[in-house]
Amino acid sequence: MLQPRISAVETPGKGTLNLETLRRIAAAFDIGLIVRFAPVSEMVEWVEQFDPESFTVAQFAEDKGSERKTNAVRTRTQPRNQKEHGEL
Repeated sequence: MLQPRISAVETPGKGTLNLETLRRIAAAFDIGLIVRFAPVSEMVEWVEQFDPESFTVAQFAEDKGSERKTNAVRTRTQPRNQKEHGEL
């Protein structure tokens, strides 16, 4: 991503982001991206309680719960014959 685009992303109201751009930013920082619909009242509450420190997110390798959860996802999604043979 070029510097002018990064500056636009960092300046509220200066640029628009699409989901693909957000996905690429999350991938670059090795973090997850969650996008969801919420009631307006929840959004207002979130804005009123906003703290820039809340944007600090642990990268995948530093996330203490990620290995346990990743293993659980792998176990649920691997084919049955691989489970029986202990293969991943």
